[in-house]
Amino acid sequence: MNYIMRTYISDLNEKRMTLGKFTDILLFIILSAFVLYTVWFQYAVHEIGGLISLAGILMLAFSVLEMLFKKADTLSVLLPFFAFLLYVLLTGLAFAKYNATFADMMSQMLKYVIPMIAIITYVGYERRKANHVFILFSIAATILSVSVFVSGTKTSTNAVTLGDYNTNTLSCVLILGLFCSLMQFYEYRKNNKIRILLLGCILILSVAQVIVASRRGVIIHTLLLIMYLIAADKANKKDGKSSKLGIVIIGFGVAAYFAYVFFGDKLESLAIVQRFFGAKATEHGDSLRHYYQSTALRLFNDHPIFGVGIGGVAGEIGVYSHSFFHELLACSGLVGLFLMLYLFIKFMRYFNILKKMGDANGHQLTFETVFCMCFCICVLLSGFAVVMIYDVFFYYVLGILASLINVYETENLRPDIL
Repeated sequence: MNYIMRTYISDLNEKRMTLGKFTDILLFIILSAFVLYTVWFQYAVHEIGGLISLAGILMLAFSVLEMLFKKADTLSVLLPFFAFLLYVLLTGLAFAKYNATFADMMSQMLKYVIPMIAIITYVGYERRKANHVFILFSIAATILSVSVFVSGTKTSTNAVTLGDYNTNTLSCVLILGLFCSLMQFYEYRKNNKIRILLLGCILILSVAQVIVASRRGVIIHTLLLIMYLIAADKANKKDGKSSKLGIVIIGFGVAAYFAYVFFGDKLESLAIVQRFFGAKATEHGDSLRHYYQSTALRLFNDHPIFGVGIGGVAGEIGVYSHSFFHELLACSGLVGLFLMLYLFIKFMRYFNILKKMGDANGHQLTFETVFCMCFCICVLLSGFAVVMIYDVFFYYVLGILASLINVYETENLRPDIL
């Protein structure tokens, strides 16, 4: 009897694992289609009505199945974010100043939560699947960059974009692609063929960032590249290798000098250079941004605790505040801002704890955790020019960071789960 029961249970577990692998594959296919569509296809090719909703329903269904099969608690790291969502939903229902705008933007935010959950449930605790997600976003951002080169159109400030793609949002997608490419670049540091491909992706993303001409985007992009060099150098020292950071910095400096000497006139004609040095169109944009953010601060002063509800700034003046922090203050008050900042503090704390283990046990984890903390800082800095809570890329970022915490924590603190 015991033998029969053991055989029966073994068969059930085997079937569960087979079905789990099947849902893994389907979930990744749907997630890949969703990412490519939202990041690139809808702007570069054609918008397909209802596709996001259909893909969202399928992703949610397969994500639930994944959680049931894996019996995994992979979402707990995002509890502050779910608390934020619940808070803005309840306070918005109770106090929203502009009900129609609140309903529209709240539904959009909840819709974007689905791919975030899909990333986390797909990856689970497996590094291999985290690499799949990195590759997906590297490819998507590179395809987007190529489309900017081929079919991009100029804006009033001579920046290049695709259709109605907001240039600040587009630049954030490029930064996410850069992060994923750099993570893979270090992962495959012993495979020169893959590194050459990734280096090509990084170069394409960097050129696209310059063409898109978002000042904030170029600064964050450059900062992320510098942070990669610092994190990789720190990890190499842990591995007993000599520092090459000084040589790399000198090399970049020499290259920049010769670029200025031989191509100075062409560089000065670039839209990004003109935007940095006060083109008239840029000054007009800055004055508008000041008006948007002054309005947001006025709404915050009137409702400092709970805010005026999600989408409140757009309800007041027809556009968003063009700042993550101003938008949070105006729409969710001090409580909402605290919950969102606490989420990133929690991310940083997780990565710092894991970094200490990397310092003791290996250079790979040291690099990954240091670079992830750097990326958290870059995301927050991006918030000074982008209202991220209304853009899907922000939810991709949260999903990736939460997934990496689950993977690193499992590999180093809870290896019994694997």
